[in-house]
Amino acid sequence: DCMRLTSVRLPEGLTSIGSGAFSNSGLTSITTLESLRRIDDSAFSSCEALETVTLNDGITELGGYAFNYCKALKQVNIPQCVDTIELHTFSQTALETVVIPGHVKSIGNNAYEGFTALSKVSIADGVTHVGDGAFYDCEQLRELTLGDSIRTIGREAFHGCAALTAVSLPAGLRRIDDDLFSGCSNLATVH
Repeated sequence: DCMRLTSVRLPEGLTSIGSGAFSNSGLTSITTLESLRRIDDSAFSSCEALETVTLNDGITELGGYAFNYCKALKQVNIPQCVDTIELHTFSQTALETVVIPGHVKSIGNNAYEGFTALSKVSIADGVTHVGDGAFYDCEQLRELTLGDSIRTIGREAFHGCAALTAVSLPAGLRRIDDDLFSGCSNLATVH
């Protein structure tokens, strides 16, 4: 809750940022050092002025709610060593485009929920699971690309994505849970 804290210089050798460490602060940008391996749950949650995040490729874990409610956050990279996007990691941010690279295997529940500006999502081959409510209420989502490696898509994963008009599901898909496209009032074609 350090609302006046607008910048921080992380020390060399730092390997983790603990739960809630900078939650609800006034940070506007963060660049992690090569030594950092883990960002714990809610570490930057509710940093409403946080616009820029640059994560080093050595990070192996982004905790749940890590960047939740960072309402100014428009761009973030997914480090090469991260294989799971956890619960609510990026929900309620201002990202306009989301690209999930193939080294990520699973997108957690509500990971990208409630984006007001999100218009494009591209999930690469390599991702096998999209969790419950992963893109719940992303009302402006118009373009959705799903990689062929996806095997399961959770309940209400794309609920309320009212701008979607067409979706092509991957050929290898094995399970779709309830209400996948509920509230997608303009969805006319599902292949």
